Amino acid sequence: MSKCINTGPRGPCLGTRRPLLSSASLERPGVPFQPGPDLMGEVRDDQPSEADPEEFYEAFWRSPRWGGVEPNRDERSRLSAVTAMLDACDPGPRPRILDLGCGRGWLTRALSRYGEVVGTDVVAASVQRARELHPDLTFEQTDLQGLLDSPGEESFDLVVSSEVLEHIKNTEKHDFLHGIHQLLRPGGYAIVTTPRGELWDQWQRSRDWTQPVEEWISEAALDRMATNVGFSVERRARAHVYGITPMSRLLVSRTFRFMAQRAPLLGTLTHPWRIYQVILLRRSRQGADTI
Repeated sequence: MSKCINTGPRGPCLGTRRPLLSSASLERPGVPFQPGPDLMGEVRDDQPSEADPEEFYEAFWRSPRWGGVEPNRDERSRLSAVTAMLDACDPGPRPRILDLGCGRGWLTRALSRYGEVVGTDVVAASVQRARELHPDLTFEQTDLQGLLDSPGEESFDLVVSSEVLEHIKNTEKHDFLHGIHQLLRPGGYAIVTTPRGELWDQWQRSRDWTQPVEEWISEAALDRMATNVGFSVERRARAHVYGITPMSRLLVSRTFRFMAQRAPLLGTLTHPWRIYQVILLRRSRQGADTI
């Protein structure tokens, strides 16, 4: 998982020193949303050691696995799920699209087939790498507040944010989703992919490294948070299996994959172990926020 925006290790929050959103931009009538004990119990809060985001992503986006022009196997699995979500919605004939927390830009490239797209990231190293790999596309170094300032609220028909939310601190996740809600035009869509908090313990035991911020959220907690922000949850999916347990290691073996190609029903066995949640959200067609 990778990418950052400060409000993305990838994603707008990624350790940027600038606040994700100013308090003025998030004023909402009524009592501000406060995660209760049940929600915080489902938002994984294990903190890795601090790392400098620029140094980390300068190396990360140039590594053999995560530094190429084309998506790797992990990313192709997410792309397939994102494409299915795009097929399930109708953002318009030539929508204006934001890839929020674009990393090295492979997803921005894929989204460019659907409309006018811009990729943004708060990490300079990410934007630099994206421009190197995709010189014909538009990439900007900015955070959510910068986007709300210009181009401003209700500027996009579709916002896609892949592997960003887990790199935003738990205390900022709600504001991040609300910022996406503000950026969308009424009736607009958001597609978010992020690891499933339900698998964090297994992931942590199987890996000896993390990105600068790693705070995963469960599917149920993300649904509640998105609904609280004002989104409707239109569709959900899961993607990609990592060998983080004995069972999942069997499911990613060449033998099982060969068998699943010949007997597709076997593929359903992977569902509990698919690490990414992919969620399609929609903003109400009403012009004003109801938050």
